[in-house]
Amino acid sequence: MCTSDAARDASGMSCDELATALQSTTAALRDAEGARDEFTRLVHELERHRVELQEQNRELSARQAELEAARARWADLFEFTPVPCFTLDARGRIREANAAAQALVGANDGSVVGKPFTSAVHLADAEAFWAHLRRCFVDQAPVRTELRLADAGKTLLAVSAKRTTVTGRDAVCSTALVDVTDRARASELQEGFGILVDGVLEYAIVMLAPDGTVQTWNSGAERLYGCSRDEVVGKSFATLAAPGDRASGKPQSWLSRASAQGREKVECWCVRRDGSRFFARIVLAPLRTREGRIRGYALVTRDLSDRKRTEVVLRKALELMHRSHSRDASRTVHWVARAMASWGNTLGLTPSEMVVAELLLMGLSNKEIARQRGVSVTTVRSQVSQCFRKARVDSRGEFTFQFFGSAFGRLDVGRIDTSVSGGRSPCAGMQDASQDMGPTSGRLNGDSM
Repeated sequence: MCTSDAARDASGMSCDELATALQSTTAALRDAEGARDEFTRLVHELERHRVELQEQNRELSARQAELEAARARWADLFEFTPVPCFTLDARGRIREANAAAQALVGANDGSVVGKPFTSAVHLADAEAFWAHLRRCFVDQAPVRTELRLADAGKTLLAVSAKRTTVTGRDAVCSTALVDVTDRARASELQEGFGILVDGVLEYAIVMLAPDGTVQTWNSGAERLYGCSRDEVVGKSFATLAAPGDRASGKPQSWLSRASAQGREKVECWCVRRDGSRFFARIVLAPLRTREGRIRGYALVTRDLSDRKRTEVVLRKALELMHRSHSRDASRTVHWVARAMASWGNTLGLTPSEMVVAELLLMGLSNKEIARQRGVSVTTVRSQVSQCFRKARVDSRGEFTFQFFGSAFGRLDVGRIDTSVSGGRSPCAGMQDASQDMGPTSGRLNGDSM
């Protein structure tokens, strides 16, 4: 119908009209073909975007699955870690608490959530907790504070850090609690031990660094040496020894022997702040780490001035006796032998040990005793050590002191003149007399002093 109508219309057109109509029809056909190509291109573009979106959805789904798995692992780690962990808000209320945290505060049913954390903290540490929480929300680095629990009697180290919630709208404080009760108790014991050591006045108890530098100084050391803590700490302990011992390097050799043998005992002259000297026994013991590395030394000094003074008195008493028997010197030797026989029997000394002890009391060195008896120095040292062990002493001075104390009995040594010259102090006389008896210091192992 339409075709016949167009044919009738075309039959009435002129040639120009027909050409114009043909051109219009051709243009319309070209436009339709271009629209079809554009449509095809748009369909192709949409298909490409659809494929890309499907690929992105697959990637997002995979990442979502990974995030869910990571979240599940974190939740398991948070829940089952043996370290108590809390999540707190800015008001100090508990948002989350894992199983260890709930067990710590005695709430295993989750009822702890929403309660203030201060209910689990010792009342005396409440202010410290609030300061800790405020710092957590301000500082970028983790905050650490020791807190005591209200009921468990434990001391915990709270380590907290700020984090943002998933929504990103508010911040929370993640807190982990580490039990440091044993360390806190050890610290308290150490503090109590420090108070105890500082209260000991009869002994100087000093801690030395591995190189011999003084690190601690108790009240007994201050009384004995006359130096305050500030005057000594940081200096070498060798400054406390006599000048002769310092010059010969004996203090360092004492440290070396203490390291090698586990302990070193020495009787020597020490120097006070005012320059005066006193006779003392020094015991050095190394302090080692679990790996065996030396981290310092313990030094204990005991004042033996009274014993030394009495020893000088007794020796002078023996000298007076020897002078009174000057025409027959053997009487003094016989007296010493009889006194040693009586005292040695009570100690359980063998006859050979008694002979060595007699020569020791007469002032002979180990080498001189060995030469006189025709034996080796090693044998003499062994016998001297046995004498010391049975007499329960550590040095020749103590051995001599005990012998004279037993031999003289109730002798009034106060009547014996021990002064050296008028106007000199008893300490000076004691020092002069001691110089006649041997060097300034000696080891307490039976060696020659």
